[in-house]
Amino acid sequence: MKKIIGNSRRPHKRPLSPAAELLSTVIPQCSSTNADESSPASDPQTEYADFLLRQHRATSNDSFENSIAEPECTPGPAIDLTTVHLDDTARMQRAILAQQLENARAEHTLKLIAIENARIDQKLKQIELEKKRLELEALHFGCRGRVAPPLV
Repeated sequence: MKKIIGNSRRPHKRPLSPAAELLSTVIPQCSSTNADESSPASDPQTEYADFLLRQHRATSNDSFENSIAEPECTPGPAIDLTTVHLDDTARMQRAILAQQLENARAEHTLKLIAIENARIDQKLKQIELEKKRLELEALHFGCRGRVAPPLV
């Protein structure tokens, strides 16, 4: 274990990986807490395995390999979930706007139909008035010998 986490053997090499840094900080903490509890597991590897198991159970339901592969400090999936949530929200807003546009078009079409119906009704009334006027003229001029009063 010392070979992995010992800084004294690596002064000229590259810096420690995040996992090795975690090992170097965790194992001394585990050994000090376990020494106080007087547990039979005094081996550093066993202590570290117990620590990882407790950490895994406390943080996630994922597999053990996934909990080691992802460092704790990065929010990783939270950013992805936020992005997915924003994408879903934008998609839902576009769908709502498309539905509102479709509704507005349907309302516009209904108003155009109502205007056309009103024009047709107006023409029908004009035709009925013209028909009544012609009937009155026919009655008026149908009186023989009488002079018809002027129509206004």
